[in-house]
Amino acid sequence: MNLQETIRRILREERKPSNFLRRRLEMLDYEVESNFYEIEHRIETYRGIDICIIYKNGVSLFETIMENSISAMYYNHYSNIDDNSNEWGHEYLDMVNYIRNKYQDKIIKYYEDNCPSPKLK
Repeated sequence: MNLQETIRRILREERKPSNFLRRRLEMLDYEVESNFYEIEHRIETYRGIDICIIYKNGVSLFETIMENSISAMYYNHYSNIDDNSNEWGHEYLDMVNYIRNKYQDKIIKYYEDNCPSPKLK
């Protein structure tokens, strides 16, 4: 194992979300789920909106939902923190890790279930 892998492993093991974020995980869940619901609802209501055209793959859909959710969290709960500070950097990474662990597979599966893969000729 090289040095970078060791450092990443140690950071994953030792890094726990801040108390501020842990108290707001329900709010983060709300933001992710409401962003995801909005996309689902638009597809069901307005058949003209096609996530298969807008997003290249499930990962891009997931990343869009994640970024929108984190932006909402910043403006609703973290606006007193400088967005260029180390403190915000740590909070941001904690939110990314939380959302990836909890929602990434679900959102990517949703994309794959609703967007048939292009057939090779």
